[in-house]
Amino acid sequence: MWTCPKCGEKIENQLNSCAKCEARAVWNEKSRQRWRFWWAAFGLGNLVELGIVALLVVLPRESWLFVKVFNFLQYSHYPCLWLLSITGLESMAGGITR
Repeated sequence: MWTCPKCGEKIENQLNSCAKCEARAVWNEKSRQRWRFWWAAFGLGNLVELGIVALLVVLPRESWLFVKVFNFLQYSHYPCLWLLSITGLESMAGGITR
């Protein structure tokens, strides 16, 4: 629960503004610490992505695991691949898009 700084109304945490006076929530130091964890999760996600791409480089093209990883990347990253094909930058992707 947080208290509205304008009218003093008690409001649930999942709401961003007061229903009575529409004032915005004032966040404390704990909410700023959450952003640090968000950046750590973002960095970990990038490491996982790089690891998956590294698998494509290391695995032999005839293996079943290469095919599974390649198909996963194709389907999970379709919007990025679509943008690359529209802009003509698919050659910069190192041949992974083909």
